[in-house]
Amino acid sequence: MKATVTGWIRITSREPVVIPDATGDGIAETIWTEVPAWQDPKTGMVFLDGEAHELLDEVKAQHLGVLAPHQTLNYLGGNL
Repeated sequence: MKATVTGWIRITSREPVVIPDATGDGIAETIWTEVPAWQDPKTGMVFLDGEAHELLDEVKAQHLGVLAPHQTLNYLGGNL
């Protein structure tokens, strides 16, 4: 994948996925998962792109036992 900004490097970042409790008012647990990310070598800052956010959403959906967005499309036959 091409860098979003010239000079950024592709890395893997360990990111938290917060799982809400049954009431939705608290946190039941936090799951750490590795996702692809971009790093600015000048500042050391790490940035997540759409691919990383999709992976984090899938981890949360799988843990909660709900369908991920792409699974919903498959379930509905691609018709929304």
